Amino acid sequence: MLSTMIRTRPGRQFVQFMRGNTGKKIDKFLVRTTGFSLLMKTFSAMVGFPPMPVLMIYTIGRKSGEERSTVMPYVEMDGTVYLIGSNGAKPRDPLWMENLRANPRARLIIDRQTSMRSARFVEHGTDEYARLWAFAETKTPQYTTYQNSTTRRIPVVAMEPA
Repeated sequence: MLSTMIRTRPGRQFVQFMRGNTGKKIDKFLVRTTGFSLLMKTFSAMVGFPPMPVLMIYTIGRKSGEERSTVMPYVEMDGTVYLIGSNGAKPRDPLWMENLRANPRARLIIDRQTSMRSARFVEHGTDEYARLWAFAETKTPQYTTYQNSTTRRIPVVAMEPA
């Protein structure tokens, strides 16, 4: 039912609203307090894939030095949380990825539980990258679409306990 609603004009307008500043604030509140992302649920319904689990990451801005927060899907494999920097197939890596390169320490909220983590960038061409990428594609084929739509290699980050 949700996927049918999202494909209507009011449904598309709702998705646009959720992608704006106010919608993102609502989504961050929901993730912090319930562990649920309305934006992820509506996006998944729109593209026809099952919703992925989400987390909230807090990084330190590489230029501002201020705390930044982002809601995003994650993949958990062999007990490790991985983040995939698809950025919707845009030509640049997402800003949170740039922040992690400058300062690898981050705070994650997963299912309303907070933990400090340290980012380890997974090198493209390694067995770990290949296994993780194949696993992520089983969760949502959207990653294949993203990789095929951009010239950059989509980065993967392992978020390990700090």
